[in-house]
Formats: sequence, structure tokens, C-alpha cells
Amino acid sequence: MRNLNNREIKLLLLCLFTIFAMGNLFAVRAIYKGLKGGKGRVSELKLEILEQQGWLGDKDYWERKNQWLVEKMPPGFDSAGKAQGELVQFLQDSLYESRIKIDRQTLLEPKSSTYYDEVAVNLRIQGDAMKVNEWLSKLQGVDRFQTLQTLKLSIDSKSKLKEPQAICEVTVARWFRRKG
Repeated sequence: MRNLNNREIKLLLLCLFTIFAMGNLFAVRAIYKGLKGGKGRVSELKLEILEQQGWLGDKDYWERKNQWLVEKMPPGFDSAGKAQGELVQFLQDSLYESRIKIDRQTLLEPKSSTYYDEVAVNLRIQGDAMKVNEWLSKLQGVDRFQTLQTLKLSIDSKSKLKEPQAICEVTVARWFRRKG
């Protein structure tokens, strides 16, 4: 192997320096991207801190709401079937009083969430449109812990009665305080 002349040595050093510089350029670019991503994360965390401070500012309000729930929400049930039976009985009685006909009723699977247990019933009812609307408006109340989860209300166009008749499919759920 022969020795390199001065010009070849300078070209070799220039080539090595270029490779070194490009490697450092890619490294700096990767570090900058990492820092830039960190800045975005810091911004997200600052927003989260502001949000949490807002919640802390409303602490008294939410504690009063929680105390109200503890006092007013029906206690947890021992048997989901019994709780569903009571809900069905309540709905059947109120429909009977309103003179609304039940076409179909289906018990839904009980559910549990972090804060409450739920039983639900799906109903298909038919009757005088005004009475159906009145019945629906009476179902929900602040202290009843009942909700209309689904509601499909339509006028029965095939009815031959003088008063407008309604067909309603509704899912009514009742919430209970979690046991334990």
C-alpha cells in the first residue's frame, strides 16, 4: 500500500469531518425534537394543573352535591331481580293509572359503574298521545334517580280513534348507591 500525498490526506480529513458534522447534525436534530416534544407535554401538564385548580375552587360545591347524593340516593340493593321487579311494578302501576297500554316489556342486564348501580327496563307502550307525554314528563325527577336512557316517540298513523295515539319505546333506568 502506498503512502497518501498531502492532497489525498486533506480530502480524507475533509470527508471524515463531513461525516462527523452530519452525524452531529442528525443528533442535534433528534435532541431538539425531543425537547420540543417535552415543551408540548409541559404545556399539556400546565393546562391540566389549571383545570385541577378550577376543580379545587369548586370543592365546596361538589362536596355539597356529594352529601346530597349520600342522603337522597336510594341505598344499594341486595338483589338486582328485586330492584328490577320494583321498577317494573312502579312503571306498570303508573301506566295503569294513566290508562296507557303496555305492548312489550324487557328487563335489561343490571349495570355497575364507579358511583352507582343501575337496573333498567325497556318498554313499548301505546295510548293517548297527551297521556303518554304526561306520563313521560312525570317519570324523571331530581329525587327519583330515574332516567330515560332511550326514547322513541311517534304518532300511530293507523289508529282509528279520534284522539291522536302515540307509540313509545322507552328505556327507564333507576340508579342506586353502590354497596360497600
